[in-house]
This record gives sequence, C-alpha cells and structure tokens, in this order.
Amino acid sequence: MELIPEQKTVPAQNLNEYSILVFGQPGIGKTSFAAQFPNSMFALTETGTKAMSVYETDIAQRAKMSGKMEWEVFMELVEEFIKGNHDFETFVIDTEDKLYEYCMDYMIEKKLKDHPGNVSDFGKSWRMVTKEFEKPHDMIKSSEYGLISISHSKYKEVENAKGKKVDRVRPAISGSSADYLINDADIIIFYDVDKDDNRLLRVNSTREFDAKQRISTFPNEPIPAGNSAEEAFENFKSAFDEAIEELNRKLGVTEEDIKNHYEKIEEQKDKIPFEELRKKIVNTCKQVGIDKETNSDMLEEEYGVRNIGELTYNQAEEYLEKLKEEN
Repeated sequence: MELIPEQKTVPAQNLNEYSILVFGQPGIGKTSFAAQFPNSMFALTETGTKAMSVYETDIAQRAKMSGKMEWEVFMELVEEFIKGNHDFETFVIDTEDKLYEYCMDYMIEKKLKDHPGNVSDFGKSWRMVTKEFEKPHDMIKSSEYGLISISHSKYKEVENAKGKKVDRVRPAISGSSADYLINDADIIIFYDVDKDDNRLLRVNSTREFDAKQRISTFPNEPIPAGNSAEEAFENFKSAFDEAIEELNRKLGVTEEDIKNHYEKIEEQKDKIPFEELRKKIVNTCKQVGIDKETNSDMLEEEYGVRNIGELTYNQAEEYLEKLKEEN
C-alpha cells in the first residue's frame, strides 16, 4: 500500500465540503438560513419548518408510524442518505439538541438500562452515549455530502485556558457531545443580533460566545444577515467564496491544481474498496483453479510480493484482469 503523499493537498473549494454548526436563540432564522443551502434535506427533530417548503423527514412522526425509537429511525435515514440514489448535497439536522435526547433515550432503553447520571462507572456510560451520538455525524462527514447542524443557544459555565470559570453562549446540546460538535465542525456560525436588533452571522469566537472557521482568510468582522434568509445566505456565500479565492492565492493553488484535484476525487468514486478487490482476486483464483501457494508464486514473480495485501491498488486491478484472462 502506497501511503507517502506525492503532492500537497488542495483546500476544499465548495461550501458543501465543510461541516457547519449554526446556533442561536429560537426564532432568529437558523432553519430558514439552512434551507437556502442548495439541495439540502432536513432530518427534522423539531417543528421549525411549519411555515416553510423544504425536503424533510420528520423523525418523531416516522418513529411513531414504524414503532421504532426515534434514534433508530434517524440512523436508518443517515444510512439511506449516504448510499446515494438522490440529488441532495447537504444533510441538515434540525435540531441537534432534540437529537441528543433521542440518542440518550435509545441508549438508556437498549444499551444502558439506566441513566448515565445514576451509574457509578467512572464515566463509561457517558462515553458510550457520546460515542453513539458521534457515529452518524462521522458517517455523513466521511461521505461525499455536506452536514449542517442546528442548535439553540444557551449560557453555559465553562473553564477558560487560565482555569477560570466563565459564562459563554454555546450550543444548547448537553454534555461532551456539545464539545464534539464544536471541536469537529469546520465552521461555527453564531446567529446573533446586535444592540440595534440587526441580525448577524458571527464566525469568530470572543470571550462571550463560541464561533469559528478553519479558513484563515475568512473575514474577522460579523457578516450582515440582512432582512431575509435569502440575503443572509447570499452574504455568507459571498464571504466564503472570497475567502477561498484569497486562500488559493495565498497558498499558490492554481486552477489546474483544482481541476486535477476534483478529477482524482471523481476517479476514486468509481473505484471499489481494496478489500472488495482482494476478495475478487481470491474468488477468481478459485474459479480458475489457482491454489494459495501458486497464487503467492505468481505474485512474487510478477510483482515481487507474496500477498495480495502488499499490492498497490493499480497492481491489484491489473492482476485481477490477468486472472480473468486465464478463466
């Protein structure tokens, strides 16, 4: 397996390649803002879309109809979504706060048989809940689709770098799962209002609230949200595009680099996993009557290795074709 890189990476150029956490007070416009992202699908855990027209799956409703727990329905939705066979680009969780409750209820019912707060196992039960909560998020982030997480805001007591406890505005989700969402998100937007009631998208933290973005060229000042969700998204997308252009200039990334980068991604999509390729080689050997020892001898003669796992992906593809020719 070839693991040493031959060239530098290219920064992700598209908004749907970044995981985004949007939080703020109820009714400020988080859901309407998320609905502006192209080809988005909502995993709905709260009734924030009643006056909107969006593609949504109501988790609680589907759970009631199927007799399953809400978390089980949500996991099935994630698994179906990442398989593809649809035109959506972005998976929206609205809200993470309620989804965490679904996860907790499922763990208590199916795995723990008691609330983690009532179990003296030195935090093991809490870690199990957090791990379960992280699982579908990691699945989406590892796929080709974007993820937008929506949460309400809440003042929480946290410990700063100097060990002093201070109150900060953070996502309202409970426990270490909030830390996971904050630490793992590429962009955190605090949807806020200023003293004149102007709505703002804040993407840089202060002592008072959490926000962030991994794009070094993103503007430090808040992004005006304007008077509508459409205007808020347009302003945010414009700031994002300008930041990516500036980042490319700063890093010396050319149009040719970007073109080659995405061509390689498309090529990888067409490739089956190496383990599946290995199984195809083993099965083909059986079909043509090549035993394990003979196969090892052939590999050594052709590629200088004795195990399929030592082949590069291209060598494995080539070897499989040669075996098929013998069939």
